[in-house]
Formats: sequence, structure tokens, C-alpha cells
Amino acid sequence: MKEIVAKTNTQKLPADQTGQPESHSDLPRRAFTVKEVADMYNVSEKTVYRLVKSGKLTACKIIRSLRITQKSLLECFGH
Repeated sequence: MKEIVAKTNTQKLPADQTGQPESHSDLPRRAFTVKEVADMYNVSEKTVYRLVKSGKLTACKIIRSLRITQKSLLECFGH
């Protein structure tokens, strides 16, 4: 009887071979702080908070700060 030994390859493949980014910095930006949104759309931070409170802009709370998703920005502002 022959014994079959499976070999595993633990070598890290570059991004182009795996299809995955090599680091988080290679990922597209998908969530923004209130300040970043206010600066992008030339409005006050208070306006961004009002939009979140009214439900027109969806945000999630991470630790103690709100993050607004790119999808939510596109739905609210259209671009």
C-alpha cells in the first residue's frame, strides 16, 4: 500500500495571482468620517449630523465616531 502525503503551500502569493489586495491600503475607501463628508460636500459637520439624524444619510457608529458609507452618500447626494 502506498501512502499519499498532501503538501500544503504556505507561500504568500502576490495580489495579481490571488485576486485579493496585498494590504488594507489597497482597498477602495468605503466609509468616511463626518468631517470628511462635510469637507467633500462643502457643508458643515452639523448638517451631516442632521442628515444622519433625519435618516436621509445612513451611518454606523464605530467606537465613538460615526462612519458614513459610500453607498449612503451616493443615495443621498447622487454623486
